[in-house]
Amino acid sequence: AGIDTDIKIAVIDTGINLNHEVFIDRVDTSLAKNYITIDNNVEDTNGHGTEVAGIIAESTSSNVKIVPIKVMNDLHNYDFNTMYRIKTAIEDVNNKVDIIVIGFEILSSELNYYSTDENEKSELLNGFFQPVFASSDVLIVCSSGDSSGSLQYPASLNNMLVAASVDKDNQRASDSCFGDNVLFALPGVDLKVPDYSNNSGYVTKSSSDYSAGFLASSIALVKSENPSYNKEQIINVLKDNSIDLGDSGKDNYYGYGSIDFN
Repeated sequence: AGIDTDIKIAVIDTGINLNHEVFIDRVDTSLAKNYITIDNNVEDTNGHGTEVAGIIAESTSSNVKIVPIKVMNDLHNYDFNTMYRIKTAIEDVNNKVDIIVIGFEILSSELNYYSTDENEKSELLNGFFQPVFASSDVLIVCSSGDSSGSLQYPASLNNMLVAASVDKDNQRASDSCFGDNVLFALPGVDLKVPDYSNNSGYVTKSSSDYSAGFLASSIALVKSENPSYNKEQIINVLKDNSIDLGDSGKDNYYGYGSIDFN
């Protein structure tokens, strides 16, 4: 196995800047799609998708290919169409990629157009995404979110692999959300990420969305070396290579802790 095994990671987001130096030979455009205009133009006009995908490109070997999936033009402007696009995108790439990253947080309040009842929202989104989980072994990674309270969506849904954010000293980022689904805590503070508007430029930003990128990269490394491993086996390898943070054992702020393969 090793780096001969191609691993595909779909980044469902605002698209990416395909011309940025970080993505040279690292993008699989055959599956790239824009679900807003229904074509393959995934150019990023926001920056967020470029940043999350950039973290993955910079923290993995060349056998890991990014599949850019554009479902929105900007963040926090979510309507029913956005939810539908995410669902359709997951269904489309489901058995064609190894990992799916949903690197953005949908606040419960942003779904009030659908219902103000938390149970109804949860049922809606679990209903959207659970059939996909049931039908595949694809690993869906998402960020804890940066609204500093309990996990929002999609992090609070069943079966999500959630990354919370820590700084370089493994201290929790103060705005990183918490909850039972947090699996690991990975870098998300003051990171150098590619600038979508400059093909060789970088900007410094903080977000648990980048932590989700690092979790996807860690999963890709395990899968490269153990292509036949299922979700449970992969998570066990990550647990075996984690440094416990916060309360002893798994907790709602750091999950099983930070991942360190050294």
